[in-house]
Amino acid sequence: MKHSISLSLLAVLILALTGCRKGADTAEAAADDASADSAAVAFYQMRADGRYEEYIDAMESCDKMPEDYKKRTLTMLRHHDRYIKEEKGGVKGVTALRSETHDKGRMANVFLKVSYGDGSHEEVLFPVVNDGKRWRVQ
Repeated sequence: MKHSISLSLLAVLILALTGCRKGADTAEAAADDASADSAAVAFYQMRADGRYEEYIDAMESCDKMPEDYKKRTLTMLRHHDRYIKEEKGGVKGVTALRSETHDKGRMANVFLKVSYGDGSHEEVLFPVVNDGKRWRVQ
């Protein structure tokens, strides 16, 4: 169990540090006028649903990254999703537990409860950032 949690936390941290974005309307709609909590849930569910390109487009940290970087991020997302499906039966639900806003409301750490097909669940830290217009994946 500790290994699974560690891998999940590592994946989330890697995603937070290696995020991408190019401007998808669907991803923007998920975060427009939304609270940090609801945006984080929508983004996590987007990823869990296999909508990787939209998820990558929602990631602020990749705004100026080259396409090959985005492709590597896509590969990483698919690999992590495959692991979650094989080890835990996939993501069955995501709910926001709480959030901590900082940097004068520009950033938030949203704590999500992720439930899996095997009946297990875990708490995941999901950082989001407000770009002045909407919440985005950090």
